[in-house]
Amino acid sequence: MIPVDAVRQAIQVAYTTAALGGKRVIQVRPAEALNQSSSNALLKIVEEPPPGTFFVFETALPGKLLPTLVSRLRMIRVAPPAIADLAAFATASGGQAEDVELGDALLSEPLACIEAPERLALAKLVLKALHQVRDGQDPQKIASQFQKKDAKIILTAFSRIVMALIRAKAEQRAVLGFDGPYPDPNWFVQVLDRVNDSRLQAQANITVNLPLAMSVLLAAWGFVWTRVQA
Repeated sequence: MIPVDAVRQAIQVAYTTAALGGKRVIQVRPAEALNQSSSNALLKIVEEPPPGTFFVFETALPGKLLPTLVSRLRMIRVAPPAIADLAAFATASGGQAEDVELGDALLSEPLACIEAPERLALAKLVLKALHQVRDGQDPQKIASQFQKKDAKIILTAFSRIVMALIRAKAEQRAVLGFDGPYPDPNWFVQVLDRVNDSRLQAQANITVNLPLAMSVLLAAWGFVWTRVQA
């Protein structure tokens, strides 16, 4: 989340004199990370910005922005680059093409392998854990490896993996190394609801006991796959 203190600091910068060129651009990204307080703090300055000051809000989820803030903005839609183009860029920058697809699938960050490799490594750890539990390993033992890890990243990746499997079930295809037969999607939806409950707590900066939460979530995940075996 983008806290109101960070917004107030940016506003203070906006009202200072630009050191070079007489212009300044304040970039807000990802804009959907603004909470209600930080969005409200921006309303006045966005409506009447200081001379030569421009605010750029970047988001793939405009529906999550405060409507009163959106009403003060001009919308410019930018098509995302094709995955193949991003893969070529990542390879040229020393990354792996397959990590572009994983970054997109697990975090909605196709260039995480270049820009945030530690985030991608955590997301991959979640994917590996879900495979291990699906294959019958002890959920509690697997959950212990998430001690002192970033709950927001872990739970976001978990949520996106489950959503990908719900789509894969509907389209009768393999995804992220999981192949059929898949459980009934209603079982996946129940796991997704539990994961998102914990994810929303983490995003609201409510402390989540991640090893305990993952132990419960992975146990539910393992149970779902026993329904296929049954």
